[in-house]
Amino acid sequence: MNPLVGDRAELQKRLAGGLAAAKTQLGVDASKAAAIGFCFGGLCVLDMARAGMDVAASHPSTPCSTRPTTSPARRSAPKS
Repeated sequence: MNPLVGDRAELQKRLAGGLAAAKTQLGVDASKAAAIGFCFGGLCVLDMARAGMDVAASHPSTPCSTRPTTSPARRSAPKS
């Protein structure tokens, strides 16, 4: 966990890959992807939202939810 907290670009790369793989699974409606997490999982969900990944995000407040030291570039405009 700690190496990925220290390298948010790598974390977001892995999250994007996991999301893409999940959306290809049989029976999955890729237009309705959602993510929820607690502690490190919550940090991941927040980073997915910060990066503009196509996912609905929910997250409880936890001490693991630290902001990245640099702002990640958005890959797409936020949904309204």
